[in-house]
Amino acid sequence: MNTILILVPRFGVGGISKVGTFLANTLSTEYRTILVSLVSDKMSAMLSNEVTRETLSYNFDDPSINRWIKEMQKVRTVVRLRYLIKKYNVDVICTLGLDLGKIANIAGKGLKCKYLTSERGNPYRYSSKQKEKYDRIVSNADAVIFQTIMAQKAFSNCGIERKSHIIQNPAIGRNSINYEKAFHNIFDREKRIVYCGRLSKEKNIDMLIKAYYKLKNHEYKLMIYGNGYEYEHLLGLIQKYKLSNCVSIVTDCIDVFSIEYNSEIFVLTSNEEGMPNALIEAMMCGMTCIVTDCPPGGCRELLEDGKRGILVPVNDVDKLADSLQLVISNRRLSEELGNRARDISITNSIDVIQEKWKNIIKGLV
Repeated sequence: MNTILILVPRFGVGGISKVGTFLANTLSTEYRTILVSLVSDKMSAMLSNEVTRETLSYNFDDPSINRWIKEMQKVRTVVRLRYLIKKYNVDVICTLGLDLGKIANIAGKGLKCKYLTSERGNPYRYSSKQKEKYDRIVSNADAVIFQTIMAQKAFSNCGIERKSHIIQNPAIGRNSINYEKAFHNIFDREKRIVYCGRLSKEKNIDMLIKAYYKLKNHEYKLMIYGNGYEYEHLLGLIQKYKLSNCVSIVTDCIDVFSIEYNSEIFVLTSNEEGMPNALIEAMMCGMTCIVTDCPPGGCRELLEDGKRGILVPVNDVDKLADSLQLVISNRRLSEELGNRARDISITNSIDVIQEKWKNIIKGLV
């Protein structure tokens, strides 16, 4: 039996960890599968008992670690990964993230394993130096996965046409819940506007709070789910606009849509997004989705250029406020958009996305 090693930044909360778990579960039905995380954290999604877990103990996002210790950790990480490749006689390394692709490429030098890497973010924000580094990574890979057409085009200079593929994220809940219990009738839904994601600057939650403040009334409550360094700033903004009675921030919820499946509106105001899992889950629930048309195009592709939801320009507070007011005042439009959004469960079904991944792996082993 061939062995596949999947390398992810972490097991815990985050879109990459969720996709990594999905991929490991998918491949474990046909291959011996090893899921490896840089850090030692808890799983936030259900992992098959057939998958072996390993960690590299690399605290890459700990700001308290000085530069020299961090460099030593990088070396130890590569050595540890090379040991795992040999231990399990790995045939294919699959990395979710280009930086992890570099680690895998170095660790696998001189060994017979092939490696697949995947771009999970926005390549248009890279500096010229970073882009040169990532160009080399994708050029050296045996296969490259992109989430969007726009992201793939960013590497059109690398001569990877025959080995690059586009695979969107699957329509699957945090714990494989398909949220079929969500009501179809818009008039039975809770009058809530929901955001789900990190509380960080690139998510631009300021835009959402400012747009909400501009609404004519606050019959709809705004629920913000997430955690991050912007928490105190956002609380201050809520207090500044005197919205404490109608805006809440919840920091300790792992599976948001098991609670908010029956809310009416989902909003994502990011400056950039790869292929947002939170948007996919909101669409599965039939929520009316309003999102920024940000690079590298994941939101636009999921919403089919605005057919399944409303796209607004990045950082356009007035346009977002107008769009919120539109769907609040026109419930039939809201229902129509929500029903179209549900099609994501078909186009991005587990079976469809699994087959795409399996076909690529079969071409490598």
